[in-house]
Amino acid sequence: MIRVLEKERKQSYGRSSKYLKQSELATTVTKKVVSNEDGLLCAEIIREFLQFYRMEHTLHVFVPEMSLSEDFPKPRLAMEKEIGMTDKDSSKPLLLKLIEMVKFGARPAGTFQSTDYSPSEPIYHSDKQ
Repeated sequence: MIRVLEKERKQSYGRSSKYLKQSELATTVTKKVVSNEDGLLCAEIIREFLQFYRMEHTLHVFVPEMSLSEDFPKPRLAMEKEIGMTDKDSSKPLLLKLIEMVKFGARPAGTFQSTDYSPSEPIYHSDKQ
């Protein structure tokens, strides 16, 4: 899919296509998600999950669509610190570890429950409502 889009882009822009940003696939919604600190963290955790399971084709679509930097992904240790995860077991992706923590009742130090937070306006909504 991404190769078809890239080929179409090269045909329409000619040689200048190599200077275009890869984030042209990004939508207003995806750009809004990553402009928020927590949204960016979510996107980086999903990227880490995709990298962990070597989902290269999905990554080739996900990274540009979310306007993530291809050269500078957030390091796993930084994400663990940001979410307060003290378990440094790297045999599982962070997303799976987070789900296990929620499922089995463990919470990282200094975090809040979902009932502690209610945004006044949802950050992640579709324009198609």
